[in-house]
Amino acid sequence: MPDVEVRSPISTGATQTKFPSQMAKKCLEIIEKYRTGTRTALSKVTAIQEISSTVTSGADELSEAEVDGALGSYLRIIEQHDKSIDVAAQNASNGGRQ
Repeated sequence: MPDVEVRSPISTGATQTKFPSQMAKKCLEIIEKYRTGTRTALSKVTAIQEISSTVTSGADELSEAEVDGALGSYLRIIEQHDKSIDVAAQNASNGGRQ
C-alpha cells in the first residue's frame, strides 16, 4: 500500500507521510471517543495520556518541536471542545440568552 500524504496538526506545515498520518488518525480517534463519551476528569486525563503516548511513540521519527506542536494541537482540540460544551450548557440554562 502506498504512503498516504496528509496534513496533520503537526505544526511544521510540511506534508507528512505514513507514520504521522497513522499517528494523526489514532489521535483523532482518541479525541472522538472523548468527545462522544462522558465528560469526566478521568476520561479527559485518559484521552490526554493516550494522545501523549501515541505522539511520543513516534519520537524517533519526529523532531522535539514536531512532537511538542502535535501535543499542543491535540490538547487545544480537547479544550475547544470542552469550552463549546460549557457555552452550550450555559446558553441552555439561560433559556438561549447570552
